[in-house]
Amino acid sequence: MVAQLAQGIDAFALPIHFDRDRLASDARQLDTLARRPQPGPYHAGEWAGVAIHASGGVQTPNPGFPSLVSYAFTAEADSAPYLKEILESLRFVLQVVRVLWLPVGGKIRSHVDFDTNFQFGLVRLHIPMQTNPDVEFLIGGRRVTMNVGELWYGDFSKPHEVMNRGNQNRLHAVVDVEINDALLAMMPAEYIDMQSQFGPVSMHRPRYAKQDDLATFECRFHIPGSILPLLRHGKLADMIKGASAMLRREGGALCLYVDGGRHCRLIRVDESEFTIVGMPSGCFFRIERAAGVAHRVVLIVRGVQEDLVAARVGVMRGERIAQREIDLGPLMAG
Repeated sequence: MVAQLAQGIDAFALPIHFDRDRLASDARQLDTLARRPQPGPYHAGEWAGVAIHASGGVQTPNPGFPSLVSYAFTAEADSAPYLKEILESLRFVLQVVRVLWLPVGGKIRSHVDFDTNFQFGLVRLHIPMQTNPDVEFLIGGRRVTMNVGELWYGDFSKPHEVMNRGNQNRLHAVVDVEINDALLAMMPAEYIDMQSQFGPVSMHRPRYAKQDDLATFECRFHIPGSILPLLRHGKLADMIKGASAMLRREGGALCLYVDGGRHCRLIRVDESEFTIVGMPSGCFFRIERAAGVAHRVVLIVRGVQEDLVAARVGVMRGERIAQREIDLGPLMAG
């Protein structure tokens, strides 16, 4: 089955339905858990949640960032057994999954999620678990009605906002997934064609078989402050100066060090290309070698604005760039 564009091109329900009563049971159990306010300056702290699936299976209020460890279910997922069952049944590549509460009277002001687009390789899905008819959810200026038991796709790279004007808390599972064939098979072909007009669609890439020459990629380079907010948590004002970086083989993996500390692992997906653990496939390294020595590092970034400082706080400045190739040299062997 394929989704229909019933509510317009900014959001639509995928052709899957879930048991409303079992979702309600999960919602009651989740309601007993401690919740963390979500990041962003576009709400007053009332928008809060709990991670069900996260880097290393550890609680975080944040969407995906580069990591040393892969995504896994958190202990809190056991409080939502049906939701966990749903997530395990989907043939998608899961990144962060959060269950988010917006209380009665709560508001999330207009903002964009710059990294949720087909070029970056990440989309955000919603599974409503508890809601009411007086929730006003606008995506791209159009009101979208999501019902309990449905699975929704939304283009959250467009301005969106929520106001809970009802008398019941709004509770959604927000599911970040990498783009793969299983996801695209559920989407209308005309919508995929429309999204591909913005640039190459970044699909999840499997691990490359050859791994015995990782030491030849070891090197040092500099990450400019203009791109650092994409790769690192922290105060944006502190990242303007950029950071020193180093690639080092550790066992069967290539590890990225930033300012002397272990930051994340890379996954080799081609002879010279590496995706980043914790990130979708639209952000990756290309490392060129000569005579068995790395001599150039390029970071390829698809589908994000040039001003990443503004983008990290939900503000879109400038057009989305289909693909940027950022030369991180000069460099030295590691």
